[in-house]
Parts: sequence; structure tokens; C-alpha cells
Amino acid sequence: MVDDGVVQAPRLKRTIRSPLSLSATPETSLIPTPMLS
Repeated sequence: MVDDGVVQAPRLKRTIRSPLSLSATPETSLIPTPMLS
């Protein structure tokens, strides 16, 4: 159950920044993560 929660968190962040990922590489998409949260 703990692992499920840990995996869920990054998935939610990826979904939020998915529009950014379209115009940015996975490496640069890691930068907006702390800004959104």
C-alpha cells in the first residue's frame, strides 16, 4: 500500500505537467515540478 502511494504521487505530477512535457524534454520537465507543488 505504501509503494502504491509513492508511485501515485509522481504519476499525478506527470499528469499535471504533461502539457509542459509536450514542448519540453523529460529532463527539463523535472524543473516545473517543485514550482507546481
